[in-house]
Amino acid sequence: MLSGHKNRSVYSPNSSSTLMAAAEEAAQRATLEALAAAIRQQRALLKLDVDTASGSSELLARVG
Repeated sequence: MLSGHKNRSVYSPNSSSTLMAAAEEAAQRATLEALAAAIRQQRALLKLDVDTASGSSELLARVG
């Protein structure tokens, strides 16, 4: 087929450096997704705290 070109380097999408880069990118994406989930959870907890505090002060205003 390609006689005389046996030692020619050819880009391979399965090269180890490409696979390592893809693995690193996947790890970074997973880390960012985990951080985003933690931030969403904290925001929900803060909203719950604010809503609870708001409800408590309204209740105290009615009772007091």
